[in-house]
Amino acid sequence: MPTRLVVFSLVDWSFAVVRDWAASAGHDIALLVTRPAKGTAPGLQDTSQASPETVVMVSPNVRVCEATMSELEVDLAVVFTFLRVPESVANIPRHGCINLHPSLLPAYRGANGLRSLYEGEPRIGATLHYLTPEFDAGAILAQSSLATPEDVEPLSALAALQEASRDCLVAGVPRALAGEPGEEQDASEATGAPKFSEDETVLSYAVSTHLFQCRFSALTLAGIQPMVMVDDEPQPVRAVKRLSGLSAPSPGVVSSTSRRAIVAAADGVLELELGKQPF
Repeated sequence: MPTRLVVFSLVDWSFAVVRDWAASAGHDIALLVTRPAKGTAPGLQDTSQASPETVVMVSPNVRVCEATMSELEVDLAVVFTFLRVPESVANIPRHGCINLHPSLLPAYRGANGLRSLYEGEPRIGATLHYLTPEFDAGAILAQSSLATPEDVEPLSALAALQEASRDCLVAGVPRALAGEPGEEQDASEATGAPKFSEDETVLSYAVSTHLFQCRFSALTLAGIQPMVMVDDEPQPVRAVKRLSGLSAPSPGVVSSTSRRAIVAAADGVLELELGKQPF
């Protein structure tokens, strides 16, 4: 009999990863739980991604799904890009609740797993772990990572994160279903992942071209508009391209128009397409 899953997700691409993995593994998503989008807080934009057999619940109050979870007799809860799941909810599935976190824990614990990319970590990774009351501190069932592309952009970073996430589900879910305890995290190595501050959304030129691209990609994937300073005015950035073989004496704007800016970073030159992101 197929394993019956409940999936908690707020982002279309993350639910798609779980949905596609579940289909390939022969599991059924009995219930999808998300929240309505509000302000900068995301919610699934396309709940029709779920199959017709999946019950979809959209509510700001996660506890409203408790009765439905019990009625559907779900076997396992999978959390990926979601806010906190109360313990009363996490304890309902027969095999408990697991969380897929977009960083290599115990590094970058917290609600902003994309901070690891923002900080220029050499690998883009994911961790599947048991959900516990302490944020992102549960025993690890699987980890996977890929090298951060040298000429990284949002799509290549997302592709790497999706692949690492799928690998974690493939390796870790069977362990959860078998009742394996997983490996405890070393709390002494834990670091935090706070949300991006307003200052961090304005990208500095005084970093390497690679780190500039990492930060642009992380903000974009987080649904935050990256900004730069051009002629002492903040300008939104739509795209970043590294111009090979060029250099400049110091970081800053080399030339600009209303739509483009050529800027020098610490170790090279970038072409920026100015304009708002089409989130």
